[in-house]
Amino acid sequence: MRAVRTFVPVAVAAVVIATPGIAEATTVVSAINMPAGIVFGSGDCAALNPLASGAPDYVHVKGPGTPPLGTGSLRVTFTRVSAADLYKDLNTAGKTVADVTAASFSSYTPAGSTAGAWMYVVADDGTTTTLAYVQAPMTATWTTTDLLTAPSIDWASYSDSTGNLVSTGTGTWTDFTATFGTVHLFEEDVWMDTCSSGAMAGVVYIDNMTMGTAGATTINFEASPATALTISASKNVVVYGSTVTLRTKLTRSTGAALGGKHVLLMARKSGASTFTKVADVVTSSTGVATSKQTPKRNTTYKWVFNGTHTLAPSTSANKTVKVARRLMLAIADRTLSATQKLRASGRETPAKVGSLVNLYRHNASGTRKIGSATVRSDGTWSLSRDFPRGTYSVYATSPADSNYAAGRSPSITVSSA
Repeated sequence: MRAVRTFVPVAVAAVVIATPGIAEATTVVSAINMPAGIVFGSGDCAALNPLASGAPDYVHVKGPGTPPLGTGSLRVTFTRVSAADLYKDLNTAGKTVADVTAASFSSYTPAGSTAGAWMYVVADDGTTTTLAYVQAPMTATWTTTDLLTAPSIDWASYSDSTGNLVSTGTGTWTDFTATFGTVHLFEEDVWMDTCSSGAMAGVVYIDNMTMGTAGATTINFEASPATALTISASKNVVVYGSTVTLRTKLTRSTGAALGGKHVLLMARKSGASTFTKVADVVTSSTGVATSKQTPKRNTTYKWVFNGTHTLAPSTSANKTVKVARRLMLAIADRTLSATQKLRASGRETPAKVGSLVNLYRHNASGTRKIGSATVRSDGTWSLSRDFPRGTYSVYATSPADSNYAAGRSPSITVSSA
């Protein structure tokens, strides 16, 4: 399909494992990179959208759900309008379309994803490239798509010299081979893209991919070697406007540190239902990454490693950092006479209008509540109260709620004669 699709194969050294030739009529387990004979390519959507940063990529993962073979699959992720391809080059095999014995795969498309997947067989007679294809269902369940047994497939022929469409057809694989069975076999591939939707992102999972002639090979994609992420915070509670440092360490399942890997810090504010990315950090040589954050309300954090071609993804446990409203306290006179009232005022940030701020005094004899004041629309509050003889530490507090931890002001020493 070179006339209508642009392939940009990933550097073979990065994605093809140097392994012995794959025997026919076998199942090959792939947990890292691509198995021998299969190439992962990325491309644009013909003239629709030039390839740019954010090209599709893949990673071996566990799940989703129950894959048809084993417990894992290949997750292909699109971060822009673009395309990806898993193909088997048969150009030099001297085969024809009639020699194809298998052309199928299983797929899983998460809800909300716009990535489509197709099974293709590509043939070329020297002047015309012909493609036979069928699209997989876009469902969040594992389904198998088989070009050779599908009740209806499509095909199209394009001029090799101009790229123009020459002819099209619809029918069964038998119908297709009746016309093109003797044409030189070029390749078989699973094509995936977000081109039709024009969406900027999408995910599709692939497993149980079978392609070839005279006894084909089935690829069983499984999760790469496991990794693990820790999480810790420099503080469990911070005052509004203050920073907290989130830390993680990325390791293999053996405990060996993984340096130079991108890990994402995700955050979910109280009241929110989803996490959003707040930092992208590269781990140090010891596998450690840190990020300073200034949460505006109680926030739950987690670290995420999306995996690589040779390492499985992992996610840390959740860590909640609570945020206390900032309470400022001012005392008009810190040395009072016997008849003088205590006049206190302050500001709550962010203000919870109509809530109460409580004022306390404390000394060796214990802690006593002085009184309460209502927070105004600008966050200020004030009160005036009688004050007993003695020296006390005076401070203000605000109650906790679903978004904030209980707040407390700095203490001020007040004496009364």
